[in-house]
Amino acid sequence: MKDLTVQDILDKANRQTKKFIKELDGEENIERVETIDAVQNDIKGIRQNVELKKGLYINELKSGLGNIVKKNPSKVIIIKKTFGQKVKLFLQKIFTKF
Repeated sequence: MKDLTVQDILDKANRQTKKFIKELDGEENIERVETIDAVQNDIKGIRQNVELKKGLYINELKSGLGNIVKKNPSKVIIIKKTFGQKVKLFLQKIFTKF
């Protein structure tokens, strides 16, 4: 039987510790890659969900609009106040100040 010295035991323990640390670092790197992939997948899912909700919202808005707006979505119609409405608004502003 071979006699074990304290130095042999310490050397073996140091080798085991270094091996253990390398394995832990390898596992952490794998976990980091998995975490990054999971985050990227979450971001893609959120983007797709936003696009879907945006499309649904636009369709909901379109369904609530009148036929004229649906037919001419790029044409802007300016609604002007009549002369009577302008006078009424002017008088309201004057009398609410006092």
